[in-house]
Amino acid sequence: MSRHVVRSVRQDAPVYVVAGYDRPLHSLYLQVWEDPDAHSRLDNVVIYASHLDPRRDWSDIDSVVDALAALSVPVPGTFIDAIAEDQVLRRGNHLRCHPPMIA
Repeated sequence: MSRHVVRSVRQDAPVYVVAGYDRPLHSLYLQVWEDPDAHSRLDNVVIYASHLDPRRDWSDIDSVVDALAALSVPVPGTFIDAIAEDQVLRRGNHLRCHPPMIA
C-alpha cells in the first residue's frame, strides 16, 4: 500500500489528508482527518473515509480528485500525480509527505 500525506485546510480549519494505492485490493483510498495535533490520539476525528463512500469508483483517480473538491480541501498537484503513478506502477510500501497547503 502506498501512502501520501499532506496537511491542508477545510473551511479555515487545518486537516490531515492521507491517500494512496492499496495494491492487494487494486484500489485507491482517501482519508481526511481533523488536525491530529488538536486532539489526543484517542480523540481523532475522521471527516471523510473512502471505504464508507461506495458511490465512487475507487479504481479511478478522479474519485480522489472529486471527493477532495466536494470537501473543498486543496492538495498540491504532486499529491494527485504521485497517487496516480503508484496505481499505474502498482507500487506498494511507499510513504511520501507532500508540501503543506497551510500558510
